[in-house]
Amino acid sequence: MEALLEAGAAMPKERCRVLADGIKQAMALGLKGEDSDLQMLPSFVTGLPTGEECGSFYALDLGGTNFRVLRVVLGGLSTLIKQMKFVLSPEHMQGEG
Repeated sequence: MEALLEAGAAMPKERCRVLADGIKQAMALGLKGEDSDLQMLPSFVTGLPTGEECGSFYALDLGGTNFRVLRVVLGGLSTLIKQMKFVLSPEHMQGEG
């Protein structure tokens, strides 16, 4: 059964290339601010991490019903991660900005 499913889901390599090229083109257009099916934001990342980074870094995610806070403390070769999640009340979800 598994082999049958894999065979049914297989895609010819040329079709994969066409699909990948289309995604790359849509990403490039989106990053230029032109009409695209993909909405893209530039990241402004100018270098790769070395593994020796130090400091505290925060990520905040305000979704429809939850507010998530992630704190990552990098100490060179060690990492500490603390994550918290808060459920938003209906008042917070519907209040004025």
